[in-house]
Amino acid sequence: MLLVNLVDTQAAKDVIDKFRNKNIPIIFFNREPLQVDAIKSYGKAYYVGTNAKEAGKLQGEIISDFWNKNREIIDKNRNGMLEYVVLKGQHNNIESNERTDAAISAINNAGIKTKELAVKVANWDVDLGRITADSLFLNFGNRIEAIISNNDAMAIGAIEAIQKYGFNKGDESKYIAVFGIDALPEAKELIKQGVMAGTVIQDSLNMAQAIYTIGMNVFQGNEPLYNTQYMFDDTKIAVRLLYKKYFG
Repeated sequence: MLLVNLVDTQAAKDVIDKFRNKNIPIIFFNREPLQVDAIKSYGKAYYVGTNAKEAGKLQGEIISDFWNKNREIIDKNRNGMLEYVVLKGQHNNIESNERTDAAISAINNAGIKTKELAVKVANWDVDLGRITADSLFLNFGNRIEAIISNNDAMAIGAIEAIQKYGFNKGDESKYIAVFGIDALPEAKELIKQGVMAGTVIQDSLNMAQAIYTIGMNVFQGNEPLYNTQYMFDDTKIAVRLLYKKYFG
């Protein structure tokens, strides 16, 4: 059994071609492969992950709720418009693009006007998140009202960057709302402290259980979803797990 969390989401076909002759079952997980047809053609390859659009939608709803409840704090220039920057995981990545697009759509669908100041890639990484957010702050400063991050790691890095300039340390006049996805323990603690505004829970234990159960079924010669409550989506090879909101 091969379990693959792709770094290059366009490499699914290469992975399958290397193991096709050995007839080894492959479970791709977390990062969604772009080449669905290649997975289907193998007959022993599947994907376990989430719905990136759902994560973005929930993040956008958290942002909308936060804006409505804390507008006096967030709307620094009182122009009735949320001015934001985005920290993206990767270029040309399904997860990054769909999380970003769905988040902004959800905010706009809630009737909130928005202005995008910048979108920068920080490769899902804490350190790059900190470096990128530092650069964005030097460019835009107090104009930034929200940092919308594709994951918690970059969001945590962003918080480290802005705290260097005295933001998000308890003074409401120096506050930038930071939102992530994943509900990492560090992020949940920052939310409890009022430093971070919200995140979306990706249940890693549930994902691990799904990968194990489907993998064992395939390994034992059963149908992949035999004796489970999981369901394939329209592709017939992908199982998508649900997200939940997490905020203070």
